[in-house]
Amino acid sequence: MGIQIYIKKEALERAGVQISYAEEEDNYPCRCGEVAIGYCNECESDGRNYTYKFAHVQGLEIIMYEFSDTVCHDANHWGTSRKPIIEFINKHKLKAGEDWCEA
Repeated sequence: MGIQIYIKKEALERAGVQISYAEEEDNYPCRCGEVAIGYCNECESDGRNYTYKFAHVQGLEIIMYEFSDTVCHDANHWGTSRKPIIEFINKHKLKAGEDWCEA
């Protein structure tokens, strides 16, 4: 299971850290590949379009996801990224439980 780290956007802004955002769109067609978006009668599965919202946090060389009032990162999914995120958190004196958390 992964370790998700959530940092509140408000805490980053208070620490003077800039955040920029980007979106990436991916298309996942139905199982047989005939339908890009919508239901396919042939293979009886859906084709869907997903939009991922990324956050680029100044001073952190790891891509974060935007999630409500936080930016987050799945440390397990992205590899050994917990250590640099915790170093970033400590550098900016963010408080556990108030400014950031792990789940």
